[in-house]
Amino acid sequence: MCLYTSKEADMGNILLVAVGVFSIIMILTGLKKGLIRMAFSLLSMIVILFLINILTPSVKQLLKATPVYTEITSSIGKYVDDNVNLATKNMTQTGVSAQQKIIDGLPLPKEIRKSLKQNNTEESYNSFKVDSFSAYISASLADMIVGAVAFIILYIGLSALLKILINVLDIVARLPVISTFNAAGGALVGLAESVIIIWIACIVVTAFSSTQWGQTVCKAISDNGILSFIYDNNIIQKFITGIFSI
Repeated sequence: MCLYTSKEADMGNILLVAVGVFSIIMILTGLKKGLIRMAFSLLSMIVILFLINILTPSVKQLLKATPVYTEITSSIGKYVDDNVNLATKNMTQTGVSAQQKIIDGLPLPKEIRKSLKQNNTEESYNSFKVDSFSAYISASLADMIVGAVAFIILYIGLSALLKILINVLDIVARLPVISTFNAAGGALVGLAESVIIIWIACIVVTAFSSTQWGQTVCKAISDNGILSFIYDNNIIQKFITGIFSI
């Protein structure tokens, strides 16, 4: 989820170049490190994502008891006041169809708007303990951001624990019999890993989307077709939106 305002138009091109350079660096890194170490690195990332799936709900509940959640809800509240409440006052229609039009008009990525419309139900209102459309939007967006923050915390922590295991594989990767295949395969795995890391970077942007910096980056992504494609097709983001939010 990205909350954005107008900023420099060329930011999108800068981000696109950064994404391209990062992908090339990851491919070259794969060539250097080899298939065994890069494959284990990718496998570790998959294991981390699996563990995050299990641990995120608990971490979200812990975060909701901290000042972090208070700050997030405060920022989201201002965003809803500036967008949802204003649109509601200017809307002549009422009911679900009017609410869907309001959601479609929000400056949010397509997948987030889709989730908000699909979950605009009585069950969601009861789950969030809200009784109005604007309160539902606030609660939903805050929940998504908290989920992204929980993801980042868990990813950093679990990655640190697995880093030692990856370094151990250097001994195996140096065997001369498998060195050539190891390098070529490492390049391919490096490319795959770069895509996952870019998706994770998108989640970082989501987590900080209520800040000025996050809004600037979100605007740049929205204005660039390739970056928008990467953001809107972020499998990890869809996973968080679909599993960790109502």
